[in-house]
Amino acid sequence: ACLAGMKDGGGAVEWGVVRPASIICGSQGQIGYWDLSAISSSSSSSSSSSPKGAGIDPISVFQVPGRSSITGLAWRPSHANCFASSDDTRNVYLWDSRKKKESQKLAKLHDLRINDLAWNPFGEYLLATCSDDKTVALWDLRNLDGKLFSLAHLKPVNCVRWSPMRETVLASAGEGRRAVIWDLSKVSAQVEPTGSSAASSSNADEGPSEMRFVHGGHTAAISDIDWHREEDMLLATVAKNSSLHVWRPGENIDGGKESNDA
Repeated sequence: ACLAGMKDGGGAVEWGVVRPASIICGSQGQIGYWDLSAISSSSSSSSSSSPKGAGIDPISVFQVPGRSSITGLAWRPSHANCFASSDDTRNVYLWDSRKKKESQKLAKLHDLRINDLAWNPFGEYLLATCSDDKTVALWDLRNLDGKLFSLAHLKPVNCVRWSPMRETVLASAGEGRRAVIWDLSKVSAQVEPTGSSAASSSNADEGPSEMRFVHGGHTAAISDIDWHREEDMLLATVAKNSSLHVWRPGENIDGGKESNDA
């Protein structure tokens, strides 16, 4: 199917979790929502009589305050109608697909542009965001007085994803050409007062305890990362020079740190 109705190009797209036939797409100043299960044979036949390439219009279009550019989208686990968006003005918005207006605004979560966000699949209140300010920030939506923790890269971070199989594990990557696997269960008992974790080295053996693995095979900035849904600890990363890597960390990720791909 060809989905229409969006303007000024697309910046992010996300399939539904509870409703796999739902899909959201963000662009400049708006988010479109489609439910492919609602496309009946009658609507399909009527669309077939429409001009070629007209496409299927969204069920709803959400207007983003300030017409900011959408950089990331994530559905809330166990919620069929709730999702979050990030934008280039450092804001995160929570949405309900049954309403036309944002449900909540989380303002200025980073010092610079937010590039992506991810909802922990095991915890509906735990959200991760990444930014040009070189950090991945973890947030508890029940208490936004401050971030739970900060994971630091050496350069801007373009993407972040939680493991679909391990509750405390996430991966992030960006302009530094390296992808990092983090395990929050390994955070040192002696945490800095600001709750920050500085990754001062590209080698996991020299980084903080929660930095479990570094994939350093790319020769250009990494634009996106994702986990395999069924194979534990199998990831794919794509870089700005069009190189695609499929990889997994060493066998000792749960114990001693590894810095070589298996």
